[in-house]
Amino acid sequence: MAKLSEQDKAANKASQKIRDKAYHARLSAHRDARAEVEKRIEAGPEAQAVLAARAAMEAGIAARNDAQQAIANQITALQERMIAVGKECEAPINAAKKDRDVAWAAKDKRSRAELARVDAQFPDVANVQYVGAWEIPADVQKRMTEAAEAARKAATA
Repeated sequence: MAKLSEQDKAANKASQKIRDKAYHARLSAHRDARAEVEKRIEAGPEAQAVLAARAAMEAGIAARNDAQQAIANQITALQERMIAVGKECEAPINAAKKDRDVAWAAKDKRSRAELARVDAQFPDVANVQYVGAWEIPADVQKRMTEAAEAARKAATA
């Protein structure tokens, strides 16, 4: 690249100074024009509509928050009431549990006694789960033998 002469450097400097001054003037005019538009818009009906809509939205949010807080307060009151009801009912429930336990024990005692009496009447089959484990009484053994002999005679006749 060729080296610039002092005259070229001076010419470039003068040219850039004009360019920079013109740019800054245009930039300042642009900023001023934008600021004027923004000022007009903020004073206009659209900005008022935004403010009104924002106020309505904030009022709606506040109403919703108030309603939700009222519901939350009701929930808290109901939860406290549930705890109180639980405590109020605890003593009668515990008394009823004791009565149930006493009644159950009496029923169980009677059931065991009566079932033991029945088992005593039938000791050969009490607690026997299948015929192969049954200790056959003598009278049944005698009838079985008689039936087998009668079947053999009938088969040979």
